[in-house]
Amino acid sequence: MWLEVILSLIFLWALWEACKKPVGLPPGPWGFPFVGNLYTSLIPRQPKVEEMRKKYGNIFIARVGTTVNVYVCDQDLIKEVCTRQEFLDRPGWEIYNFMSGTFGLGITSSNGLLWQTNRRFAVRQLKDLGMGKSYMTDAIELEAQKMVKEFEKAAGGLTDLGYFINVAVTNIIWQLVASQRYDIDSEEIKSLSRIITEFQESFSIMMTIDYFPWLNKIIPSWVKNRFFRKTLIKAKKNFTKYINVICDDHKATLDPDNPRDYIDAFLVEKEDRKGKSDNTFNDETLVSVLWDLFMAGSDTVALTLRWFLLYMCQYPEVQRKVQEEIDDVLPDKRQPSWEDKKKMPYTEAVIHEVHRIISLVPFVLHRIATKDTLLGGYRIPKGAVLYPCAYSCHTNTEFWDKPSEFRPERFLNAKNEFVIPRNGFMVFGVGRRSCAGEVLARMEMFIIVTSLLQKLEFSSGPDGVCLEPRNTHIVNLSRPQVLRVDLRE
Repeated sequence: MWLEVILSLIFLWALWEACKKPVGLPPGPWGFPFVGNLYTSLIPRQPKVEEMRKKYGNIFIARVGTTVNVYVCDQDLIKEVCTRQEFLDRPGWEIYNFMSGTFGLGITSSNGLLWQTNRRFAVRQLKDLGMGKSYMTDAIELEAQKMVKEFEKAAGGLTDLGYFINVAVTNIIWQLVASQRYDIDSEEIKSLSRIITEFQESFSIMMTIDYFPWLNKIIPSWVKNRFFRKTLIKAKKNFTKYINVICDDHKATLDPDNPRDYIDAFLVEKEDRKGKSDNTFNDETLVSVLWDLFMAGSDTVALTLRWFLLYMCQYPEVQRKVQEEIDDVLPDKRQPSWEDKKKMPYTEAVIHEVHRIISLVPFVLHRIATKDTLLGGYRIPKGAVLYPCAYSCHTNTEFWDKPSEFRPERFLNAKNEFVIPRNGFMVFGVGRRSCAGEVLARMEMFIIVTSLLQKLEFSSGPDGVCLEPRNTHIVNLSRPQVLRVDLRE
């Protein structure tokens, strides 16, 4: 009898200690052992995080499974997270490593020397190959012209936004990477588009294993592959098969003295570093880096362009003002170029207001604390995963008056000049892991937007326009919908 009572008390004490939140951590729900706070993970993250920010402040935690998540919603703290060495690394999650099968080999998922080597090489090569130069402008203008022609074929009726845009933007990055472009009906480009969709739709379910790593010890591999990894395994297989064909062709036709693209440059570097102890250049790394360039260089720009056209349909008066500015600057109807940007402040303002209000990537990609440290006066334990909430800067009333309103004039000064405010705008990230292709993305957005609105007019379909995002834990996707496209008179 007494033994049972004592054992029960010991059990209850142990349970209490296990459930008790350690001292010094930021405010927020701690939850139960092994499962944490399930409520946090089962609700779309951005609305829930905003609700918790109002309750707990600009830095708070929410343990999910065995992972301590730290949400950072203050601009200064976000910059601190993105620049401090102890927050530089990515967590060793399976979702980041699915392409290589081992600890991250690409640019997005790698850490330490491997990350530094991959990123520096990629930035240098993309710049040398034309990013930000007239050669790249020509390539973007060509794809913009072809996109306009495809939309012109649909003029007078309804059309889906996605596919034309995907093809054009993929062709731009793929010319830098592999010296290839695809026709609208190409089976390869259709396959690549499917791979992106499959990855986006699987991201959330795959993170279940990362949040609850103890599931790896109790769930058989065939169950994980069937219910958690099936789509990603398929996407990896298809992408790797596709890339291997391209790389084999590059190896067979390589001229080391005249590299044509990123793949050629990588193969030359791989050969030059052969035998060196710090060599990270191999075929597996190449596949992972190409996946990163493909995802970052095509998908994000394509998604932003879709959002842009949706906002033009919702705000036709803004669309008309952009078109008037294009007509004033280009009365001869010539193809818009990157150089015209300086003369189109309102168009630039509209593009940036779309960036701000959609917050396409609402959270800067995960960072992990590599040691016990302090942030904002709170203790951040080693292994905690940090979520810098970029969207919170874009909706902060300290920086933006009525931030929920779509108002491009925010980016114009009293002289009607385009300006980016010093605070509250964090679309391309900050710090050493900021977007490596920012220049290319800005070029694509401006040239494609002006090319489309110079020739075409977009309006809502019979069901109107839906601006409610579909959150996938990575990006705020627009919802599938059709728009009407007409030729401008």
